[in-house]
Amino acid sequence: MPKTSVNDWSTVAHDNADVGGVPLAEGVMLVSHTNDAFREIMAQIAAYRDLPSIQPSRRNLFVNPCFQISERNGDTAGTSNGYNPADCWTMFKVGSGFTTQVQRVAQPSLNGSPKQIEVQVTGAKASLATGDLSCISTIIEGYRISGLGWGTSEAVPLVDQIEVNLPEGVYHLHYSNHLETRNYCTPLIINPEEAGIPVRKSFSIPGDTSGTWRTDHLPGLVRDVILAAGTTYQGATDTWTNSVVYCGANQANFVESTLNAGRIADCQLTPDPDARGVSPAWEPPDYWAQFLECQRYLPTVFAYNTTSPIGTGMATGSTAGLVQVKFLVPTRVAPSSITVSGAGHLSGLNSAGSAVAATGIAFGNASQFAGTLTLTGMSGLTAGHALPVQFNNATGKIVWLGAQLT
Repeated sequence: MPKTSVNDWSTVAHDNADVGGVPLAEGVMLVSHTNDAFREIMAQIAAYRDLPSIQPSRRNLFVNPCFQISERNGDTAGTSNGYNPADCWTMFKVGSGFTTQVQRVAQPSLNGSPKQIEVQVTGAKASLATGDLSCISTIIEGYRISGLGWGTSEAVPLVDQIEVNLPEGVYHLHYSNHLETRNYCTPLIINPEEAGIPVRKSFSIPGDTSGTWRTDHLPGLVRDVILAAGTTYQGATDTWTNSVVYCGANQANFVESTLNAGRIADCQLTPDPDARGVSPAWEPPDYWAQFLECQRYLPTVFAYNTTSPIGTGMATGSTAGLVQVKFLVPTRVAPSSITVSGAGHLSGLNSAGSAVAATGIAFGNASQFAGTLTLTGMSGLTAGHALPVQFNNATGKIVWLGAQLT
């Protein structure tokens, strides 16, 4: 077909046989080398068109893509299944006989981001059982993929770009819908010369034209970095399937040695409506914008000093009271529980204006906009009077749970 725009031009000079339907084949112009020149110009312009630095900005579908926010665990290491090294990022493990430790670490990425997620093998398993699995996962809310048209003939492809530092081998990226009734995986190959050093990898992911993809507040798209997987999860790669396939049969066994450690950084998943397979240049996300996005899933209140205010509630007796805490942004769903840095980290101001530490803090109830706390073990309160509540410890923290994507 005629090449009527730059988007039609090829980076292979020989394939540029016309401009707007005017032939550039040999012999159609007085000087045949002029044809070659025109075709080469077209190739160079097409190559320039595909440079990441001139790609139009496209929204990164990942939340907290460079792990700036870690409200619940900070940089503390964890070993349990479902541990969150950073908000919206999770370490999943299935099986026994191996252990891994995951945490957020202060290590600059190739793009200069200050944090990465690091996984270390602390208990090795040389031969995996069929159902063993180890991966780093993130779940994208349905609203964030609502414009992709997945499950229809108009499904938009994606480009996934990630920085990895892994031992030599073939790992995989896995994508699925909320029920894992639609699955796609593609090899992430670490060549010998790339082993143990940070490298950026880019992948073109075709849009799925089948299946059910949520476009509401529930889980929409799951993306996993597969580190190890038994034969239960292995199958054909680079094709959408109804079967639960996380990786190919050549999947590396990351947990085979306690010498193995790996890192990921700067994850970028963007729509690719023109199917060019080129990721936009990395744009560091604004810290506070990411903080607010994370608050939708994990609302948190921090102490900034030993008298940081939390809110004003009401005393329900001489030793107890209630306080409502307004969330910074509406949560995905109403939280259902809390974790607190310590029961003694909160105080109420009694009738004499003295700060009296609570000995018990409990979840009362919550909506998508605010949560209620019940405080007990104080003294000198007057039922029905206002009860100002504040932190009394600079490390104080309250985290509301239940709005995360799982």
